Amino acid sequence: MALQEQLKREGDYLFKYRGYLPIIFLVFALAVRGLYMHYGSNNSAVISSISAFMQSIALYIGLFGVLVRLYTVGFTPKNTSGRNTSEGQIADELNTTGLYSLTRNPLYVGNFFMWMGLVFYIGVIWFSLLFICMFWIYYERIIFAEETFLREKFKESYLQWANKTAVFIPKKFRYAHPQKSFRWKKIVTKEKSTILMFFLVFFILQQFSAFFEFNTTQIELSQITYGFLASIALYALIKSLQVLGKLSTE
Repeated sequence: MALQEQLKREGDYLFKYRGYLPIIFLVFALAVRGLYMHYGSNNSAVISSISAFMQSIALYIGLFGVLVRLYTVGFTPKNTSGRNTSEGQIADELNTTGLYSLTRNPLYVGNFFMWMGLVFYIGVIWFSLLFICMFWIYYERIIFAEETFLREKFKESYLQWANKTAVFIPKKFRYAHPQKSFRWKKIVTKEKSTILMFFLVFFILQQFSAFFEFNTTQIELSQITYGFLASIALYALIKSLQVLGKLSTE
């Protein structure tokens, strides 16, 4: 199989099952966090002091990624920038404005900062470097598969946009204002799971760290805990409204 076809095949596979990545990542992150706390230092007071500050920074890094995702999704039209896990690639039109005028993959930029926040929470340099390498390899294939699909569907219009827009890191900050108005309904219905899972993973890491270091299951009243409780309430509210038919998915 030629390399181009192989990358496309791998990208389609990873795109379809990318929802399982958080589970794999969480298990690995917990293992690294546990090893670090056990062998990193004998002075738990120093670790706790540093962690309290670093964990706040980590949370804000991750929240920046969440905001990037929400801003991107809020301006996108129907049947674009979706999860498309079971249906495969879907794109009724080509997004070229908003954050798509700065980078061709703003959602994945958001994902990077979300995950980078969690990695920063772990506090292990080699794990951060490993994450960046794995993120690059993983999403490089997904992006290749997506761009193959978009190029075949939108042809010259896609090539014109791609030629002036960076793949991931913006090179020129020539922002094109979105043509559509911001849709709050879309972000709360489409991204409620993203918000919940983000705070859930942080909360699990927080509780794991507390149990491992202080041998306690007591819930710490922190920004992470409040965010987790708020995300549960938001998810339950939106889900209830959807079940009752009071809120559509678009």
